[in-house]
Amino acid sequence: MIAKRPKLFMVILLFLGGCIGLLFGCVLAQFIGTTKPIERSSFPVTPLPNPAIRTITITIDPEHKDDLFAQLETFADTWRYAVLIAPSNSSENEYIVSLYRIDMKMKGSYFTDSGILQLGFYNTNPKSKNLQSFFDKELKDLEALMNEIPNSSYSVQK
Repeated sequence: MIAKRPKLFMVILLFLGGCIGLLFGCVLAQFIGTTKPIERSSFPVTPLPNPAIRTITITIDPEHKDDLFAQLETFADTWRYAVLIAPSNSSENEYIVSLYRIDMKMKGSYFTDSGILQLGFYNTNPKSKNLQSFFDKELKDLEALMNEIPNSSYSVQK
């Protein structure tokens, strides 16, 4: 009899397979819905994945803002960084300063009212291990450029 009606037999098997799948899905959904949720307090606090290798603070007279940006562009050209300096809001009290390269980046903010530029010096890839002397060469070059601006101060925190 099965040989005489293969289409009917296939439809019945398809229907039975769908019912079994639906039953299995409902049982699984009921099981998942009754599990106890994980409490948030049980998660350990993780540190930032890519902390700054160096933090740089540059203080200048706000009247020399254009000199600061010109020196940052000179530094970026010398060390082959792509540079972005843009106001973060319409009042132009804060500027976003970003310098990017394939292996490193510098990100920070410049505040015109205080004349303070704070930059973090990061590895682009947190797993890469660039030599500390490599950072120091770049930072000394940046310090020399910043010292050309009158009444400026430069400090690095490790």
